[in-house]
Amino acid sequence: MSDKQRIQLVIWDWNGTLHDDARASWESVNDMLSRRDMAPITFEQYSSYVETPIIGFYRHIFDLEKISFEQIAVEFHSGFDLHMKGRGLMPGATEVLDAFRNAGIKQVIVSSSEKGQLMRYAESYGILDRFDAVLGADDLEAGSKVERARSYIERSGIDPRSTLVVGDLLHDAEMAQAVGARCALVAKGHQLRQHLEPCGELILDDISELVPMVLG
Repeated sequence: MSDKQRIQLVIWDWNGTLHDDARASWESVNDMLSRRDMAPITFEQYSSYVETPIIGFYRHIFDLEKISFEQIAVEFHSGFDLHMKGRGLMPGATEVLDAFRNAGIKQVIVSSSEKGQLMRYAESYGILDRFDAVLGADDLEAGSKVERARSYIERSGIDPRSTLVVGDLLHDAEMAQAVGARCALVAKGHQLRQHLEPCGELILDDISELVPMVLG
């Protein structure tokens, strides 16, 4: 990118972008289906159902008049933590974070995940100090991230055109468009490339591609 377009702030999504957790999420959902004697879903189905707020995802697979969304959220996260054992950050994530920090770029996490959970995971991986802020949700219900991103940009005084949103969902592209930022989507997370392509944003195969793109 040219100096005129120099990135000053990177807004990171967490799940499926920095955190290699898409398969753990899918497996946790299938656990919930199995406990109710329901057929499992494929990862392609899972990817096509994903939306924000996450309650829309669960409407595809459960009758929310028979089971509460609050119960589903608690049950999902219990299984998710179990399936995350042996998994961690996306390959190359720490190196990208370090490259941006060394270049003087501010970095924040804006996630639908609950803030306490985010902080625990980031600290356990030794990367919490790479971020100027961790902007998670106040609950487990995975709502919209747009207002948190907009508020941070306004407080920071950074031009949205010098801000890059990096995510793995169509909602991340929507967030970037809503705040006037640029966007790059990584097709290794919760939504497959074919589900991301209609948004028209840049799609990367690997997070490591960000370093030459941003730093030149």
